[in-house]
Amino acid sequence: MARFTELGYLDEVGAVRAFVAEKRRRPGWGMSRLRAELDRRGADSEATQVVLAEYPEGADEDLARLEFDRWRSRGGGDVDRLTRRLARKGIPSRVIVRLLNEVRRSE
Repeated sequence: MARFTELGYLDEVGAVRAFVAEKRRRPGWGMSRLRAELDRRGADSEATQVVLAEYPEGADEDLARLEFDRWRSRGGGDVDRLTRRLARKGIPSRVIVRLLNEVRRSE
């Protein structure tokens, strides 16, 4: 195994980085969702931590805003439904709460 690692065949960080990059190309993959999926797939926890530390600051906020704008353009409606949608996409609850507070202040 050490030899495979040395040759670059077993690169946990590289594998996690590739997975995260592939998922981030699609909308709907917040940090929490990425972490949960990596855990479910049995990714090395240290590799996960290293790669998610590289996750761009503000990316979850950008994703939440995108989903909010999409929700509002379709007529808005049930805020609870929006909240569940954001949570399913892996948006951290602190980001959801901040966004919903902004929505309530603007109404």
